[in-house]
Formats: sequence, C-alpha cells, structure tokens
Amino acid sequence: MKITILLPYFIAVRAFAPAPDTTPTATFCNDGIDMPRFSANAVVTIYWLQAPLFSILPPPPFPLPSVGDITDRMHLYHTAVAFEVVDQGVARNYTMEFDSTTSLVGGIVPHLSGQTPWNARYCLRPPDCPNCTGGLFWGPKHWTKALKPVLKVRGEHLNRLASDFMPLYNHSALYQPFRVTGKEAGAPDRIEDVTCNTGAQNLLEYLSRISDSGSFPLMNTSRFTLHAATVTKVNASDPELLSFYQELGDVIHLKRLYEFVALARGHKFVYSQGVYWQLSDFFHPYVSIDYVAAPDPFPPPHAFEETE
Repeated sequence: MKITILLPYFIAVRAFAPAPDTTPTATFCNDGIDMPRFSANAVVTIYWLQAPLFSILPPPPFPLPSVGDITDRMHLYHTAVAFEVVDQGVARNYTMEFDSTTSLVGGIVPHLSGQTPWNARYCLRPPDCPNCTGGLFWGPKHWTKALKPVLKVRGEHLNRLASDFMPLYNHSALYQPFRVTGKEAGAPDRIEDVTCNTGAQNLLEYLSRISDSGSFPLMNTSRFTLHAATVTKVNASDPELLSFYQELGDVIHLKRLYEFVALARGHKFVYSQGVYWQLSDFFHPYVSIDYVAAPDPFPPPHAFEETE
C-alpha cells in the first residue's frame, strides 16, 4: 500500500496537540466495570467493531479533513468487540477494548526509569456508560468500518474471561504499535505488534476455543510495519537510545511523529516485551500500513516480564 501523509495538515494541527503523557493513569477506563457474572446458559453474540483511529477527535477549526478522515485513508483503525448478552430474557450490550492505558505517545515511548513494565489492559464498559449510545461505547454510528456479528457463545464462556483470560494480560501487557520485519520473504516478524487488534482477535480466539461454537472468521486489521534488515538488542543506558527517546518525548506533536515514521536516516528504537531494540538498515518501503486478515498472536504472558 502506498501511503500519502498530509504533512501540511500535521504541521497545522501541531499547535493544538496536547503535552505527552507516558504514565499509566486511573483515568483510563474510569467508566469501566468488572466483568458481571452471567447465567451459564445466557446467549451471547459477539460483534467485531472498527472505526478510524482517533475519529472521536473533533475536526480542526479550519477547512481541512478531520483526523478520522486521514486515518481512514491510511487504513488505520481502532478495533474493539461488543457482547450482546440475553440473560433471563433481558438483553444488554457491553463493549470490550484492549488499549494503551496512557495515550498514543505512551504506547510508543517507554519509561526509561524501568518502573512501568505494563501499559495496556482490557476494559469492559457497561450499556449505560457516559459515552455509550444504544448500549455501545461511542454508539453504533461511531463504528463505521465494522459492526459485525462474528461469534456466538454462552454465559458460562463469558464468565471465564474474568477468571482465566484477562488476568494473564491486565497489568502485564506492553502496548507495541509497530511490527518489525526483515528482508527474508516469509520469515517470522522480528518483532510482533501488540495493539487493540491483538487484544480483540485473541479474545475471540480464546472464546471460540473454549466453546462449541467453532472457529470465527479472521477479520481484517491494521498492521503498521517497519522494514529493518538489522534488529539488535541494546541496553537501556545506551547513549544513542537515550538521545532518541529524549527527542521522541515530543512525539505527540505530529510534526515529530511524521519525522519518526518517515525513517529517513539513522537508527530507530522500539520497546517490546521488556527489551529495547535498535533498528537499522531500513529498506523499501521503510514503512507500510496494511489492512489485512492475518493472525495477530499475543506473545506468551511470560514474555511481558521486564528484562534487565
């Protein structure tokens, strides 16, 4: 896919960008709830939800496309799932997201202090949450890319999310928005991403596996890939790494973000599964964004442990 980035737009909105925040905060999911206990035979229909990334942001105060329009053209989408639960004759909807607990920059820039080994979790929102309409978070009209039933399970299966599935990832998962791939055709990714798509897809995979509902259709998701021939583990005290992240601390200002994804020259760094990685020897197309139906596996839970 060829990417066209509207640099004048990014420069124009730079002045409106908020200050970066890389700290997991209690305000994330402050309207979320613990998973209710459902009747074992409750009928549950699971919906796949997608909307252009950042489409909840208001349009700029000048005649330019909204952020959601731009991300839609770039095939960048936020993914969630919804549970339509019919329990003892009463129907209720719940929206489940897996997301960064901080912000865009918090999902990209790690804590160099090493004191925050997680920055992502699942969040369940009830039908009457402050931003819910029609029982869905942000309302049905928000999910313009996809609002599709994909799986049917029972209440007994949904109950196992709270006891057996979510504890593996909440307060241990690291959000990692980039995949990194090498030149070898068909070789495994050097670094896997961990995003909202990862969380949604793996939740469906878990529910389909423990139920008798069979497999679910593999849904399209956004994949943001960096193409680097050399990937090297580095120490957190590496001077070049420290310099890179000091500059990247201003990444939420979108001009900086453009400079980062352009990958024009020099080493770049990503933080994945408790390890800092130096990327170099970038090759064409340098950066690619695809909207494809492909497996997006979570690393095993032990991979989230902090590494010295």
